[in-house]
Amino acid sequence: MSNPIIFCPHCLEERAYHTIEKKEVYPVKGEPVEITATVAVCDACGEEIFQPDLDNANLLLAYDVYRRKHKLLFPAEIKSIREKYGLSQRKFAKLLGWGEITVHRYEAGALQDIAHNDVLKLLQDPLNMQRLLEQRQSELDEKEYKKLAGTVRDALEQTKKERLRDCIVMNYFNNESNIYTGNRPFDLDKFAAMILFFAGVMSGMLYKTMMWKLLWYADMVHFRRHDRSISGAHYAHLPYGPVPDEHDLLLSQLRSEGIIDVTPQIRGETIKGKVDLSANAFTPEEMDTLTHIAKTFQKFNTRRISEYSHKEKGYMETQDGQYISYAYTKELSLQ
Repeated sequence: MSNPIIFCPHCLEERAYHTIEKKEVYPVKGEPVEITATVAVCDACGEEIFQPDLDNANLLLAYDVYRRKHKLLFPAEIKSIREKYGLSQRKFAKLLGWGEITVHRYEAGALQDIAHNDVLKLLQDPLNMQRLLEQRQSELDEKEYKKLAGTVRDALEQTKKERLRDCIVMNYFNNESNIYTGNRPFDLDKFAAMILFFAGVMSGMLYKTMMWKLLWYADMVHFRRHDRSISGAHYAHLPYGPVPDEHDLLLSQLRSEGIIDVTPQIRGETIKGKVDLSANAFTPEEMDTLTHIAKTFQKFNTRRISEYSHKEKGYMETQDGQYISYAYTKELSLQ
């Protein structure tokens, strides 16, 4: 395949050219920015040739280096903020009080100024978008306002769930990795997947008390086999056997996210999955452990599995409310 053709100002005629990479410095906002530029070189005379598309790509690359250094939003991030609220470029600009061409240029790669960048960063939080909407309500017609207000409310609700999830993981479990978490930080998604797995494979209704024991055995057995738990959950000694720390809070969060449903029954609460278990939720080793636990206890009822867990050394040698160390897996009855 022949090289592309362009006019060479040195040869004064159309010539084929090839490209090379070299270090170049581009001035961005008065600041020198070094990049690895792609440059066109004439096949005939060997001189560098100005190629508009390459020069534009090099300039955008210099902008990206500048953005990283000064923590500016990238074009795709600006677009995602606008699309998060379901706004066209025209309506987004109207809400901000900017020109439509300004929003278009930023999303196409033009470098935004610091003041505009700060505004856009604030709008990543739906609470700030709600405040802006209240301030600029007169700039929108009634239909536009109601539609955007609804979108913002939905975004606020989703953000509230995300913040609560982060709070649970960081404040209640401190992102620790030690002998009480099975040598890994707590993973709420993995914890939820374990519940979905047992809710799907255990016959009949899965009572909450039984589920806690299944989770405990799964994490403990996996730690014994691989020196690492599946979920990273703390388990505490309670009257009916080992139970994940802050278990009610965890269930409440998963229920609010629409992952599970908790239904009161005469003999206790039952757990049911409301979403499908992801095909890649577990590693092959984790799936092997979970399947082993499910087969071991498939004919147990809640009372029997509770009594079974009471005979484990980790439970017998701890007091009510104490965490059960994963070190007790050495004496666990299951392999």
